[in-house]
Amino acid sequence: MKAKEYYEAISKAAQTIFDESVDYCDFLGKVHDYSASIQDWLNVIPSSQENHMLDHSLEQVEFSCLLLLCGMYRQAFASLRLALELLFGAIYFSAHKLDYLEWENGSRDLNWQTVIDENSGVLCCFQR
Repeated sequence: MKAKEYYEAISKAAQTIFDESVDYCDFLGKVHDYSASIQDWLNVIPSSQENHMLDHSLEQVEFSCLLLLCGMYRQAFASLRLALELLFGAIYFSAHKLDYLEWENGSRDLNWQTVIDENSGVLCCFQR
């Protein structure tokens, strides 16, 4: 089997899985609403350097849904995780501009522990 035929067969199989999945997915509307909410944020918040992180987060949420519908669960999970990391990173960096600039030029990593810190992380105001 030639490479083109091989990938055409994979494409057909993925399309079959997609067609069957769409018929049984109740969550598509919820994912679309979530995506629309992020897009609404992008439309109303002032343009900033972190906006591209929100935009990429939106892309990853939608791509995760597409991968899920094609039966590619591991890849869908990885894409969804990246979407959350980008979303939380954008929120964190909106309050920590110097950290963002250092991250953007490659001299700093976004440490997940910093983002979820109980005292200063993205979700600290929701702690009981």
